[in-house]
Amino acid sequence: MLRNDLFCCVLLGDPAVRLPLRSVLAPPPALPVCTREDERIEVFERAIAQVLSCQVTTERVHSDVCEQGITLDQLRHLIDTYRNAGRTVLRRELDTLARKDHE
Repeated sequence: MLRNDLFCCVLLGDPAVRLPLRSVLAPPPALPVCTREDERIEVFERAIAQVLSCQVTTERVHSDVCEQGITLDQLRHLIDTYRNAGRTVLRRELDTLARKDHE
């Protein structure tokens, strides 16, 4: 009897195992679509990163991104906003880590 049961499992597969066929047959998730706005933000992120890392001056970066329609004062404001937002998030994350260390 055991031999017959094993034969059926080999022939038909183990009935206790149910593979999720739907996930196997489902198409892979789509990659996020890069929009023109994403590309524009990346241009500014690269420019801001160069200024913050002291690789170039704000004036030099402005000459690279002036075709985006941004004045020098607006670029300086964007740099300050980016820096302050990053510091705010970093401060919050450091506080969270410090609380976890005390628990």
